[in-house]
Amino acid sequence: MIIIRLSGGLGNQMFQYAFGKAIAQARGEKLHLETSFLDHNRTANSQFMPRDFELNLFQLSEIKRVPSLALFGKSVSFHLFRWANKLGLIREVREKAEGAFDPEIHKIVGQNLAFGGYWQSPLYFEGYADLIRNEFRFKEPLSEPSQAIAQQIAATESVCLHVRRGDYGLATNSQNLGLLSIEYYQKAIESITQKVANPYFFLFSDDPQWVLQNLPLSHPYTLVDVNGGKNSWQDLALMTLCKHNIVANSSFSWWGVWLGINPDKQVICPNPWFRSSAMSDMIPAHWTKLDALWVG
Repeated sequence: MIIIRLSGGLGNQMFQYAFGKAIAQARGEKLHLETSFLDHNRTANSQFMPRDFELNLFQLSEIKRVPSLALFGKSVSFHLFRWANKLGLIREVREKAEGAFDPEIHKIVGQNLAFGGYWQSPLYFEGYADLIRNEFRFKEPLSEPSQAIAQQIAATESVCLHVRRGDYGLATNSQNLGLLSIEYYQKAIESITQKVANPYFFLFSDDPQWVLQNLPLSHPYTLVDVNGGKNSWQDLALMTLCKHNIVANSSFSWWGVWLGINPDKQVICPNPWFRSSAMSDMIPAHWTKLDALWVG
């Protein structure tokens, strides 16, 4: 049995599922999703940002979850998992370096392997790309406002421009993950306009009003601010429809490109991906790397 310990938001969970699906396929085993870390982070004393299980947005072929136990509103499964590992009932395999592909991962032997980490490299599911794309089909149709934007995207030389702010602006995250500056986006816009004739920009962000007030654009654009909360997945769906992409250092942004339908898309991304790590194995070779310019 292959167990994936889910953590993080939607984009992170997608990487973890894609990794686990490829490992399970290669070994001819079943994939199970373990959510105790997500449950644990929703408790009042957790130091981590609370996250929900979000993979049920997709038409996944394997959605089997390891049962989660709670007592007095707190996750018991989180601690039971640790004991199962100590007793040898499962073998936990931790990611060695975030964003770095580990070719030794396929050589690990044992039953009931539980993988913990983000596994953010497409090299892990190389050879299974069609399968992964088929897994990540949304269950629900787009709302009427999103459908209207989708028609705009199809009718123009659409460029998705994604700005990730939110928790990236916190002091610790800003130093580790890095908050991309306006200068990065200005250089990315200049670069994409040299590659794409008559670009029309679609601005996506978790802080759309900040983008509207701070990002100067001399090209036509649409600010996509019709989705939020439980409907934020529709932003991801719309991003995949755009013909070209300017990427933020966000897994949500990454999947918006990788699932994109245009085989000839131009992609501009920051390098390094994160301020504290090069994460070179995360960026596909055909993406155009632009020096990351950070805030602060």
